[in-house]
Amino acid sequence: MITIHIVGDGPRDKATVPLLAERILGIRIDATFKAWSTFRAGPCERRLKFAARAALDAGVPRLIATVDTDKDAFGEKLKKLRHARSQDTKCNGLVQIALGEAVPHAEAWLLDDQVAVREALHLPLGTDIPSTRNEKDPKQALEDLRRIGDRGGDPILEVLADIARRLDPVRCSRAQHTGFHSFQQELETAFRNLAADCGADCQCGNECP
Repeated sequence: MITIHIVGDGPRDKATVPLLAERILGIRIDATFKAWSTFRAGPCERRLKFAARAALDAGVPRLIATVDTDKDAFGEKLKKLRHARSQDTKCNGLVQIALGEAVPHAEAWLLDDQVAVREALHLPLGTDIPSTRNEKDPKQALEDLRRIGDRGGDPILEVLADIARRLDPVRCSRAQHTGFHSFQQELETAFRNLAADCGADCQCGNECP
């Protein structure tokens, strides 16, 4: 198990991003989470520097930071975050940072694995799962599907976490377009050595090197 500090937009990211990282890296993660809104106002690249310092001060030299595209062009926020990461002379080399930009938001990453969605929502086998190719509002699409299954009364965060827990990156056919492929590459680059030291599907329950 490795401890990683995670920064995201709110409760939905807190519920899903650690599990998605576990699925990508194949190891257990003990996540600490902060919302972007807890840092000083300003552009996301400035907040990234504050987040890196917060992780370093907390003794957790590993950080995952995710953002949604919202109304920005795909790749715009990610480019700025990567520049901020490379220019942060105080934390550069001291904090390993992986970045992700979801298009339009992280629910698109979940919706892209139709098998995980169908299993987590207990949907009939023939239920049509919208493709992220045409779906402009993955949040609403997942909400609509939740009502079709038998989980309409379950807390949405619990439902989203169950999808993330089942997600297989290999099944995400639109990962290039949702930003998930780039996120996967960032994680594997930043934490490859940690994953190798811990071992695939680690269940040790201890803090790995």
